[in-house]
Amino acid sequence: MGRSVIQNAKKIGFTGAIWPVNPNYEEIEGLVCYKTLRALPEPPDCVIVLVPADGVLIVLEEAAAIGVKAAVIVANGFGDSHSSEGSLRNNRLLALATQHDMAIAGPNCLGYTSFVYRVASTYTDLPPEARAGGISIISQSGGLLNAAASYVSERSGGLNYLISGGNHAVVSLADYIEFLGDDPATRVVACIMEGVTDGQAFRRAVERVSRLKPIVILKLGRSDAGKRATFAHTGTLAGQDDAFAAMFRQNGVAQAASIDDLMETAMLMALAKPPKGDRCVMVTISGGTTGLIADLGEAAGLRFPTLSPSTDNALRDIFKIKASLNNPIDTTGWPQLSDEGNLDRALDTLLADPDVDVIAISFRLTPTDRDRKLLGTLARRAKDAGKPILFVSTVSYTAQPFRLSAPELVEYPILEDLENGQRAISRLIAYGKFRNRSIPLRHGPPATMTPAVKISDKHSLTEFESKKVLAQFGISVTREELATDSIMAARLADEVGYPVALKVQSPDIPHKSESGGVRLNVSSAEEAKAAFDEIMSNVRRVQPEAGIDGILVQQMIPRGLEVILGMNHDEQLGPYFIVGLGGIFVEVLKDVSLRFPVVEKSEAFDMLSELRGNALFNGFRGAPPCDVDALAEMIVRFSQMVAETAGQFEAIDINPVIVGPAGSGAVVADALIVPYGK
Repeated sequence: MGRSVIQNAKKIGFTGAIWPVNPNYEEIEGLVCYKTLRALPEPPDCVIVLVPADGVLIVLEEAAAIGVKAAVIVANGFGDSHSSEGSLRNNRLLALATQHDMAIAGPNCLGYTSFVYRVASTYTDLPPEARAGGISIISQSGGLLNAAASYVSERSGGLNYLISGGNHAVVSLADYIEFLGDDPATRVVACIMEGVTDGQAFRRAVERVSRLKPIVILKLGRSDAGKRATFAHTGTLAGQDDAFAAMFRQNGVAQAASIDDLMETAMLMALAKPPKGDRCVMVTISGGTTGLIADLGEAAGLRFPTLSPSTDNALRDIFKIKASLNNPIDTTGWPQLSDEGNLDRALDTLLADPDVDVIAISFRLTPTDRDRKLLGTLARRAKDAGKPILFVSTVSYTAQPFRLSAPELVEYPILEDLENGQRAISRLIAYGKFRNRSIPLRHGPPATMTPAVKISDKHSLTEFESKKVLAQFGISVTREELATDSIMAARLADEVGYPVALKVQSPDIPHKSESGGVRLNVSSAEEAKAAFDEIMSNVRRVQPEAGIDGILVQQMIPRGLEVILGMNHDEQLGPYFIVGLGGIFVEVLKDVSLRFPVVEKSEAFDMLSELRGNALFNGFRGAPPCDVDALAEMIVRFSQMVAETAGQFEAIDINPVIVGPAGSGAVVADALIVPYGK
């Protein structure tokens, strides 16, 4: 391994000093070999530790003694071993790194390489075709890192850093992302992650860096089997997948499904600027191909709008086509696209159309002068165009001969494979939308909050208490008062206004209906008295030990669309919240949208649009449109509450929120808050 590290450093062009340290040799690879670290001419910048696990700490202690501030540990047998010995060794490593302020990569890693800065600390073979460029890859898996690097280099993509993080015991995934965010040579951060050791730091890093440059992530451990595999491999938990996915989506991060998907997206984002909008026009030479493009494009989330009359007429004139064109466009054959000047004229037309944001040409490349000339035209026009001009091959492994024979194509985005290619385009569009919205950083320390009710000695808050907390954040709740006897219930019912609902209030009874603790549509004082006595009798019979605060006398809300809001904690990323349609939509279909706080109103509307049943907000079967503006405002306020109470509440369940017709508002009908750790 040591010999390979030296060879790789020389091969990549490293110009600094390399000092082998091994008591058994006088010379290695033509370099003087030293007996110990103390014998070196001066303290090195980094020590690459290539000894078994039980010798690692000895080397690091010697390194610390001479002032070394960085190390790479290749050996496993630390937190990844799931043994008491490995855990103890890992704790000692952390203590040493903290005491001496030492940055340590690994353990259980391959080291790192930079093709831009010409440094290599790895013993694995470097991709022979690799060229310096703007893609930096971080991976906990060394094997997948090699696969990703090979994918890019075999397609003449440009690589900067290859970072094998291993266990991330000291230098974390968040640290690497933060570093690459500030690295001027890194255009795109690609990440293969299995889990995180500090979810909050990871969130902060992603939120900051995604506003500087694109991040593409392949997260392993999405399935139950995958979660078990990642834990066994790295000693970190995979985390709740829907929480990670929501955090990625919220911050413009492209989440990939495979190595090919990851690197195809990263290569596009390294070469193409995000468009200003999402309107895509794709041009091909076959009717069948247009159908395939449309099918795969829809699955990828691409939008192919109808061409404007002026653009349609101009393109028909260029391609000599009589019928109106669809989008994707079928030129009906090669001559129409490749005839002298046709492609330039078509590009001029599409570039001049303000309703076109992305232009893509797609067909199967063949090793001909005709195809080489066409790609050259696209590359030339793409340099100065104000919109992305892309090429998508309909099949894989056809573009490399062109890149190798034409240097001008190396920096031109040629996507291989329609499915991954269109998915990559969709992500470029999504990132452009994210950057154009200029959403501010949202992750910060929670604000102080004076609780509206005493919560320290309760397992959960009653509905009455929960709503007081919600109201503190400007969230609209029902008119209601707490009655402690039947006479008081009758008086309060008169004050609230009929009809009213009566509900038992007890921290021991979170599900009131199941205990006979609810009466609806009470319409008189006498009914209120009787309902109070009936509820008390029911609850005493079903749950005799329950502590009862009283009976809530509550305004009955006119019928409307039922929506739920909720907050929960991800064990790694912290508190998140959801919005969903109530009733069958949440119980059976699990139709919810998830975000981390805080969101703006535009993001709240995005959440509602993501629900599969979102058409219900516009009215259904004669129902009037809902007051989505009021609901969006409530979502914003709730997200602020989740942020400002971080660490105080373990769960919040607002079910239902009744959303009335447009202009009538939205109001919380029921709520339950569980204090953290109760």
